Amino acid sequence: MSKKTDRREFIQGAGFTAAGLMAASGSLTSASAQTQTPAPGASMGARFRALLQKREPFEAVAAYDVFTARMVEMMGFPALFLGGSLVADFYAEPVWLTSLTERLDYARQIAEHVDIPTMADLDDGGDPMVIYRTTKQYERARVGAIHILDDVVGPTGLAMGVIPVNRMVDKIHAAVDARSDMVVTVRCTAASPAGKESKDRAIERGVAYAQAGAESIWFTGMTLADLPRVADAIKVPVTAQMFMDTPMSAAKTAKVTVAVYASLLQNIAQSAVYDALTELKTTGLMMKSAGGVRLGGRIPPDVRARLMRNAEIAERGKKYNVGS
Repeated sequence: MSKKTDRREFIQGAGFTAAGLMAASGSLTSASAQTQTPAPGASMGARFRALLQKREPFEAVAAYDVFTARMVEMMGFPALFLGGSLVADFYAEPVWLTSLTERLDYARQIAEHVDIPTMADLDDGGDPMVIYRTTKQYERARVGAIHILDDVVGPTGLAMGVIPVNRMVDKIHAAVDARSDMVVTVRCTAASPAGKESKDRAIERGVAYAQAGAESIWFTGMTLADLPRVADAIKVPVTAQMFMDTPMSAAKTAKVTVAVYASLLQNIAQSAVYDALTELKTTGLMMKSAGGVRLGGRIPPDVRARLMRNAEIAERGKKYNVGS
């Protein structure tokens, strides 16, 4: 995250999130069906593309496991974002040490267990031949969109500039050629401190990426105020990162279509666990962290049952006379 946020604010945010979920538990009727109406049997790529084509801001929320992904889905958010930091934290390794197999397995585990499209971050993705094969693998894993960066990654995972435009265009062409219906998106890092290019040059890159087949572009180093000009130039939907204090109205004003909430849920959850363990280590109790509740604050039982799809499983059991 580029904004510094006090850990206590994350804990407070977790409380607000839990309160919001509990308040909504009586009316969680898959609001995602109201925000997207794909044809029956439509691929996840087609579902993600349908959201893009509306040109209205929609949330792509980073969920870090199947349970939280289903919670995002149940709350009515239309898409998920699977960033590299989520994979890194899952394996407790730096992003640059996670393998393609680990990334693919992680994306598949989530994408196969939800009914909203996911956008998976490939980072630089490797050379065009690797991206061609990777694209096919991610589409088979039921991922709705992939995300490729144009930065040059150093030996310890640090960005060290951007690759030439023609090389990035080759990568995009490879992904577009390999996919059947999956959406190909790009993150342009040229205007970031590591990219060392001007915003005008970054926009020129964006135009070239869109012409090569990128269906949405995220510009690192650009502010929301920069994005209306960007959107007008590249002619494809803009992706941008949202923060805990960025309202969706700001995304609309900035002509942002894909509003990515990257790492927020993960940070909130990790911070809450850290505080609880710190309290246990220092006091021998977790009363403060648990809010005075004997087993800790938990989501309503009916919500948990829906997240676990208990009714669906029970109905299937009846068909096969299980438990009768």
